[in-house]
Amino acid sequence: MSFERDINVAVQLMFKHTKAVISRNLTNAIRKGEITIDESKIPGLEMIIERSIDDGYMQSARQLNEVIKNAPKK
Repeated sequence: MSFERDINVAVQLMFKHTKAVISRNLTNAIRKGEITIDESKIPGLEMIIERSIDDGYMQSARQLNEVIKNAPKK
């Protein structure tokens, strides 16, 4: 794998982990009564959050690729 690919895979895994943590924390907060929302709404809310994170990843990946491309080669 190339250096750029390695970095992109690492960033993608970080965002994937972030989605899992948010989902778990959201479910726990609802169950504890810290957030009042019907549990049947969780899938839709998770979808919104995941799409937002995916959009953030795509923007970050583009910026990261640009930085890598412009970094001085050793």
